[in-house]
Amino acid sequence: MNRIDINTTNIRVWLDVFSYKEDGVQMMYAPALDLCGYGATMDEAKKSFEVVVTEYLRFGLENGTLKDDLSAHGWTSSSEMQEYESPDILSIIRSNKQLQTVMHRNYRKISKRLSVPVAS
Repeated sequence: MNRIDINTTNIRVWLDVFSYKEDGVQMMYAPALDLCGYGATMDEAKKSFEVVVTEYLRFGLENGTLKDDLSAHGWTSSSEMQEYESPDILSIIRSNKQLQTVMHRNYRKISKRLSVPVAS
């Protein structure tokens, strides 16, 4: 399950990520956020993906758009605390054409955990 927890010091993120090759380029795609990183190697793709997710979260927090963007991707918050969960994977598959394409490739699904410091 994809989850984002935000507190005063950091953002903890758990994401399902699909790793695959496209035209010789290593890709890492998180369909729950519709974010992708890439590189010539898996290590480069991981670093790229971490930068993309970190910048997405920081930008959303700094500009007050994160909650609305998560909501637009079907994420819900179950409490007054800033804890968010994505839709289930079947819902994401049904609504995400990119993921449907990825699933017809040779892919690997991994669970990725990130912790992003909150700017003070």
